[in-house]
Amino acid sequence: MERFFVDYLVCRRRSDSIYQNGKTQHLVESHLYDFFKNYYTKELEGTENEKIHTLFSEMKSCAQIYKNFFFPDDINLSNASLIQKKLYFMLTILDSKGTRCLLLYLFDLQKRGVIDETTRDASIDAIHSLLFRSRICNGKGLNRQFAGNVIAKLHDTADSSVPFMNRFWAAITAGKGSFSFPTDLEFRDKLITADLYETLRGKGTKYMLYMLELCSPLSKGLPAFDNPDLTVEHIMPQNISKWTDYLTMESLENRDKLLHTLGNLALTHYNSEMSNKPFAEKKTDYNAGNFYYTRMVAEFANWQTSDIEKRSRLLADAAIKAWPLPAEYQPKRRATSVSLYTLGDDFSQFTFTKPALLYIGDNEFTLKNWSELPVRLCEVLDNENHEIFRSVADPKQLGCFSLDLGDGTVPDKRSFYHVLDNLYIRRMSVDWILTNTAKITSRFDALAGTDYNSTTMFTLKPQKSN
Repeated sequence: MERFFVDYLVCRRRSDSIYQNGKTQHLVESHLYDFFKNYYTKELEGTENEKIHTLFSEMKSCAQIYKNFFFPDDINLSNASLIQKKLYFMLTILDSKGTRCLLLYLFDLQKRGVIDETTRDASIDAIHSLLFRSRICNGKGLNRQFAGNVIAKLHDTADSSVPFMNRFWAAITAGKGSFSFPTDLEFRDKLITADLYETLRGKGTKYMLYMLELCSPLSKGLPAFDNPDLTVEHIMPQNISKWTDYLTMESLENRDKLLHTLGNLALTHYNSEMSNKPFAEKKTDYNAGNFYYTRMVAEFANWQTSDIEKRSRLLADAAIKAWPLPAEYQPKRRATSVSLYTLGDDFSQFTFTKPALLYIGDNEFTLKNWSELPVRLCEVLDNENHEIFRSVADPKQLGCFSLDLGDGTVPDKRSFYHVLDNLYIRRMSVDWILTNTAKITSRFDALAGTDYNSTTMFTLKPQKSN
């Protein structure tokens, strides 16, 4: 009930925050009573009887919608509609509870005849794409705050002549930093290279493969998602004791990197039966099944590194269509075909590398060496908020900084290099540079309410082959 009232208020107020007692508070269950009282006394219009009637009518109507956003543990999806399945995937498998207030808003618009069912479902598909792309790309997707902002943008342009779906796409792609809508390039890169089994876990991996099959030419014969016989199969098995003579030296060396990638995963009915069978025998079983992308494996003559990588690319292209982002809403920045790294990556891997491009928010820089990275970052943060940046760059707070105090004591240029004005930063190894960069952005974000820690990304220069 508390969840319902919180999401109901976000939906009606078009915001998850309220300004009171001299500060902004976000709507959570512990503040529910204060928010509800404020909504009733200050935002509802009319006499007491009219306000009470309006309130109970609204709550009843919204509750009738909201009950559809919860699913029993023993749910049977065999007879569920496509939209019910997508809601189940979003709310249960992807565990995106923060979307309920936005879903409530969309269903309420459709119930009142403001949008039709087709538009409602298209909007839900857009949310679905954002959530899954964000999960793959380590983004945050949607929370109540972002959902409230989307609702506010839609409401502010309610009388616009622009079609609802255009306005909806514009609103849902307006997120910044960790709430940004991952582009096709970012999504595809992660799908091809990431350990998806680790990222999505069992049910999530099954959901991903099931959705691909649901969007395939053979979707009509697809069994229900909750069918207990439906499992995820590793084509190159996790136990390769019977595959060591079959796999090439390259495939054996890349085994850990390839095992849980998209190209090596398939949906089957008979995982335990296939287990560690040789690839030639597995192909026969795959070809006999009714899963389009699983049957595709039977078209490969071998199953080595290049074959797994090729299938990863094929499935990644299919995923872009299954979880789409229209071309007109693709951000123009970060348009690079090489891997993007963030301040959340393992810094030790960059020891013998050189940086190429740096992205900080909407800013793009070309880097000659790693020492330029904190310099460019400091310039952006100082321009964003000089006072906050200077408080973050206090040498007493972060030992990587030093100041020229104008008393003749200048930081040793062998140990420090100039950043801007009287600020210097210590010369450090690559991992120390990135570690301190992450500290700087995190502290600045905490004080300024920004998200530079997530929007700071970089690419590497290709390493020369021997």
